[in-house]
Amino acid sequence: MIAYDGKRARIIAGPGTGKTAALAARIALLLQSGVDPSHILSLSFTVKAASELSLRITKTAGVSSGSAATTFHALCAAILREQEETRGFVIIGEDERDRLTRRIAARKNGEKRGENAGRNIQGLGRYIETRKRFLLLPHERDLPEPLSSLSLGPDIPAPDTERETLYKSYQDALRQRRALDLDDLIVTAVRLLAGNPALLRHYQARFRFIFVDEYQDTNPAQYALLRLLAPGSGETLWVIGDPNQSIYAFRGSDKRFMDRFVEDYPEAAGFHVTRSFRCAEPVIQAANRLMDTRLTGTAAPARVFSCGYATESAEARDIARRVSRLIGGTSFYALDRRAPVKAWDWDGEPALTRLSSCAIVLRTLKLARPFIKALERY
Repeated sequence: MIAYDGKRARIIAGPGTGKTAALAARIALLLQSGVDPSHILSLSFTVKAASELSLRITKTAGVSSGSAATTFHALCAAILREQEETRGFVIIGEDERDRLTRRIAARKNGEKRGENAGRNIQGLGRYIETRKRFLLLPHERDLPEPLSSLSLGPDIPAPDTERETLYKSYQDALRQRRALDLDDLIVTAVRLLAGNPALLRHYQARFRFIFVDEYQDTNPAQYALLRLLAPGSGETLWVIGDPNQSIYAFRGSDKRFMDRFVEDYPEAAGFHVTRSFRCAEPVIQAANRLMDTRLTGTAAPARVFSCGYATESAEARDIARRVSRLIGGTSFYALDRRAPVKAWDWDGEPALTRLSSCAIVLRTLKLARPFIKALERY
C-alpha cells in the first residue's frame, strides 16, 4: 500500500490499525524520492492530529519534512491571507459568535433575556452553521457553478425567510468588524477558488500531493474544497478513514463522502487495513460482533464478558464481589455475602496482588456512588 504509485487511493482502516503511521510513511517515501515538500498537503481535523502527523512524518523521514500538515480551517485561513482582497480579517471564536447571534436574536425578539429568546438564539446559531456547511450565503437557494455541480447532498436545507434575514444581519455585523467565524473560513475560501479559475489553478499546481486523515468526518464544505483542489488526474489524492468511526454527524460530517470517493475517482485503488495493534483479539472479536466489522487483533490474551443487571446497585454489588474474589476475598463481609456466582465471575486463583491493578470505568461520574458504596463494604 505504501509503495503504491497511483494517483488516487482510498484506505479503510479501523481503530488502532496505524492510520497516522501509514500516511506518515507514504509522505516520507515521497520526500525521500525527491518530491518538493511544498507540493505536499496533509489535512486533518484538529490541530493536535495535524501536529502528531507532522511529527510522525519528520520521525519517519529522518529530517524535518517541511510539508504542510494542517487543518482545513488553517489551510483556508492561509489561502485567504495570501489574497489582497481577503487579507486583513480577524477570526472570531465560538463564544464571540454566540454573543453576536444572541444580540441579533434578542433585537429581533424585542427582549434581552428569557427562555424563548434562548431557544431562538440557539436555533439561529444552528441554522447559520447548517447553511454555511452547504456553502450557502444569506437568501441563496442554489449554489453558483461550479459548486452546484458537486452534488453536496440531498439534505441541503431550504431557506427560512425570517432566519435568512437574521443570517444576513449576522454576516453584515461580521463584515463591519472585518471578521470571519470558523465556518466562514472554509465558505469564503471555497467560493473564492470556485469563482477564480486562475487562482484555483495556482493552488492545484502548488498542492500536487494531497492526503486526508479521518476522511469519514468530512462535511459538504470540506468535500467541496477537496473536489476543487483535486478535480482530475493531475493531482494525487489519498484519503484514509473508517466509516464506523464517524462521530461528528452533529457537526455536519457525512460518511457518505467516503463511499462517494470511488464514484468521484473511479480509477482509485482501494485498500483495507484490518490488523489492529491497539486491542487484544477477544476485544476485537467482541467489537466485530457488535459492529459487523472485520478486524484482527494482537495475540495478547484477554477475557471479555457482557452481563446485564436489574438495577445499578445490583451491578455495583456484583462487580465489587468480583473484585473481592480477584484479590482473595477473605473479609467477613465478603464471606458472609457470598452470592450465587455469575457465569462471568473469576473461578481460578486470586489474580490481583493489589487493588490498584484493577479499574472500573464508568460513563459518567454520577454513576460512581453505588460502586463506591459497594467497594467500601467489600
